[in-house]
Amino acid sequence: MAVADYKLTETDFASTGAEALPDKVIGQAEYVKGMIDGPSKDVIMPKYNGLIDELVQELAKVLKNSGAQILDGSLDASGSVTSGRIVSPFFKIDVVDGSLWFTGGSRQFRIHYDSGNNLHFHVYNSAATSVVASPLRISSSGEVVAPTINATDALKSQGTYNRTTTAAANTHISDSASGHHLYRSTSSQRWKTNINAADLEEIRKVLLKILVVNFTSLCECDDPDKVHTGFLAEQLAEIDRRMATYGTDDDGNEQVEGFDSNELISRTVAGWQIHEMEINGIKAKAAKFDALSALLVSKGILTQEEINGLEG
Repeated sequence: MAVADYKLTETDFASTGAEALPDKVIGQAEYVKGMIDGPSKDVIMPKYNGLIDELVQELAKVLKNSGAQILDGSLDASGSVTSGRIVSPFFKIDVVDGSLWFTGGSRQFRIHYDSGNNLHFHVYNSAATSVVASPLRISSSGEVVAPTINATDALKSQGTYNRTTTAAANTHISDSASGHHLYRSTSSQRWKTNINAADLEEIRKVLLKILVVNFTSLCECDDPDKVHTGFLAEQLAEIDRRMATYGTDDDGNEQVEGFDSNELISRTVAGWQIHEMEINGIKAKAAKFDALSALLVSKGILTQEEINGLEG
């Protein structure tokens, strides 16, 4: 029979319902009880059990056609059953104590919550005895952490790469001591206090000490043959430690990691301002010299050729 054939209709109760009883019942109590129980035992129960059997057979056909089968219990979406297994020729899915295990090839993948309601994604070896990698963890507060064990890979997003903008970079990755968090970098006045003008003379002295170098990179993602022009973060830190960024080595000691672009850019702008002020001062002096030269020529004190000779 098809699943639809198990629908209940009025005709199913024609011989067992109350309307089938005689107007006057004469007989034993067992007859009366049988007529009362008739609809449920003779109609509902067979239809219900037949429907369940039909559904199980249909599910078995689907699993058979896909090459999978259910073993060792069942997978209950309501959560009332905490163990079960689905097996196919290419993969195996287990539910054990609230953890979902996906096995394929030489690795097992596990998804589970811990006692703090943090969602973990782990990659195990084939025997599930050791963690090969933990590529992702989502905390109860919605924080996404990746990776945490054998961190040789990185967060990747081609969709983010494909969405371009001419806006300035605004992301900072903190060091290990701060948990390698991603932060939005800002220069808004809303987040600043104790604002005052910088000492331009001090900035001049700092800029004159900075060493600009050419170098080739040892970074794994760089072209080893390309010659770069840049700075040495350690040298910047020696001049003014505010111009460098810091992390920690394997022993927990502070080490220089890079230069703070905001610190360096602001000093570069200040250096340009100093340069412009000096140029404007020279221009003003030159204008006065031209006016004085013209006056000397008009008074007959010097000729223009003599003045040009002074400039040489």
